[in-house]
Amino acid sequence: MAPVAAATVYSKLFANRTETDPFKKPKTKIRKGKHFKKEMKKIRKIKKQKRVLNSRLKNEGVLLKNLKETFPGISNFEKGASEVKTVFDPNGQTIDQAKIDRIIKKLMSKKDVLLEKLTPTKNKSKSDTSSISPKVNTTSAKTKKKGTDKSKSVKAEETSKSDKQLKQPSKGNKRSTVEMSASSIGGNQLSKGNKRSTVEMSASSKGDNQPSKGNKRSTVETSSSSKIIAKPKNNSNETPQSAKKIKLSEESSEEQGRKQFQWILGNTSVDSFFKNHWEKKVLHIARKEKTYYNNLITSVLIDEILRDNFIEYTKNIDITSYVDGQRETLNPEGRALPQVVWDYYQNGCSVRFLNPQTYIKPLQQLNASLQELFGSFVGANTYLTPANSQGFAPHYDDIEAFILQLEGRKAWKVYAPRTDPEQLPRYSSPNFTQEEIGRPILEVILEPGDLLYLPRGFIHQASTVPSHHSLHVTISVYQKTAWVDLLEKALPKALQAVASADVEFRRGLPIGYLKQAGLSPAGAGKPAERKTMEKTLRSLVTKLAEFVSLDEGVDEMGKQAMHDALPPVLSDDELQCTVFGNGMRISAGTGQVINRTDLGHDTKVRLVRANACRLVEELSEEYKLELHLYYTIDNSLEYRGKEPQFLIMPAGARPLIRALFESYPRYASVASLIRRVEDKEEGAQVTRDLWERGLLVTSMPLQPLPE
Repeated sequence: MAPVAAATVYSKLFANRTETDPFKKPKTKIRKGKHFKKEMKKIRKIKKQKRVLNSRLKNEGVLLKNLKETFPGISNFEKGASEVKTVFDPNGQTIDQAKIDRIIKKLMSKKDVLLEKLTPTKNKSKSDTSSISPKVNTTSAKTKKKGTDKSKSVKAEETSKSDKQLKQPSKGNKRSTVEMSASSIGGNQLSKGNKRSTVEMSASSKGDNQPSKGNKRSTVETSSSSKIIAKPKNNSNETPQSAKKIKLSEESSEEQGRKQFQWILGNTSVDSFFKNHWEKKVLHIARKEKTYYNNLITSVLIDEILRDNFIEYTKNIDITSYVDGQRETLNPEGRALPQVVWDYYQNGCSVRFLNPQTYIKPLQQLNASLQELFGSFVGANTYLTPANSQGFAPHYDDIEAFILQLEGRKAWKVYAPRTDPEQLPRYSSPNFTQEEIGRPILEVILEPGDLLYLPRGFIHQASTVPSHHSLHVTISVYQKTAWVDLLEKALPKALQAVASADVEFRRGLPIGYLKQAGLSPAGAGKPAERKTMEKTLRSLVTKLAEFVSLDEGVDEMGKQAMHDALPPVLSDDELQCTVFGNGMRISAGTGQVINRTDLGHDTKVRLVRANACRLVEELSEEYKLELHLYYTIDNSLEYRGKEPQFLIMPAGARPLIRALFESYPRYASVASLIRRVEDKEEGAQVTRDLWERGLLVTSMPLQPLPE
């Protein structure tokens, strides 16, 4: 709050106050007789009200004193804010905004009572005066006196503490990198110096395997469209007062994801689902609760998204139809405008929204939470279909599909996989004709609130009933997360390793090998030589198996998951405990940097999410082994909308990073993390770099350091 505004609040608060005492003892003629007791009771009541108001006026005096100490240039606030041009302290520097806010907050909290009680009202009778008085505490005078004395003591102590902390005005602070020596471990804050950051950052531009050239120290590009982190609701430039009371729980993000999945399943337990249905059987849940999924998306919201965003055909939205056994995609080029989209819809076409989680916060939150449970990307498509129509031909998918019915009704037919190769397929099928798919194993009409789970490989088709449109969202998980995908990642590394270790893998193929195998020879080769080649190949494959590393394969899968994933969605409380909502900011009006914070040795931190980052050992462009920490916090809201994001970590930081993973979901003190590494200075810098990249969350907000 600006200083002038503070003075304005105060002047308005006391603008109507005069020397007249609204509770001055009325001139009452006391008569002995039957009305004597009644009159005396009224007088005692008025006296008690006056004592209460005198106490309030005393408190008001304390506030006035604090305000005048904060604004030494002003002697009388009752004169109004019109006389106030600029407020400076004796040194000519602007007063600390935090102190102003605290005092104004106290004044505003008493505003209603003071304005009501201190404004004199003419022509009020004794009974009127009595009716507006506040409730009087019935505690004995002795008890009240003790409480008042104690209150005075506490207030004086708080005032003294506040003045001591905010004695110096806020000054700008140049951002510097931080050093820490072994001898400084016992201090409260990590020491500062000029050593460059030990953590380097890069965005890979060569796919999943190699870091980009020349970008190791460049800031990773971000755009407004790719940030999922919501701004804190508090738009003030000051740290919210309520932040001091925040203390985050130690609940794991994986457990939170499990709770979200349980919400989707309803009365079917998560354990029962994974045991009896996952990758095996279709599950249909009819809830009879139409509003169960209402908070996710509506058809009206789709209209708003079309109007407010640049939605493109094919990239974001598809217009489809299925008529007389023929499936068609009718996408024009360019932006999908509401007028055109709804014209297609009105003429019987389905509207498929390909990435609604990019634009709809509840879906972002749901999918980001579910990916913590599944350890893989969680996507979503929405399907809006007019009454009495069908948008897609029969087919099967390469994902585990959870269909959540939101509006209207839709009739589904589900068919079992026809052959073994179609069970748990790696790729989606082409469109089938009705003659190719046989008889359905399930026919059901989904209504709002219902759920249908389809394992990959189960053929399905759906159409709306004559009198109802339909809107549903399909949540998709576990695409390309099978053992074969793990082997695809692990085998190339195993080949590199075994080729270095065993000369037999490097030995040349026999002369004339082209004639011994393949389609071209057509049996022209010598059978004995071909048999020898087959035997050698099998022998080498057996040796190769010994070099297949589960750790390296899972790390490669994890690296891919980091690239695919949505960024985490942080709660308001979490934002106040991360670099996104805590730490330095610029003060309104003054241009000064305020709220300087730092990680102390006792500060407790943990990873922002269980699966928000992954440590991988890779070869650099110079063919040297490096530690790369891949993370999701800066990912785009669009699938693989940015290159993989990672930090290049110093080799000695491995134990510290492992400690963060091992301690999660518990919080670990910064000191305990630094103790894991030999170079304490490097450990301190790594911890700070992780905090400044948004990968760490503190158990409670960091408090500003004294200037």
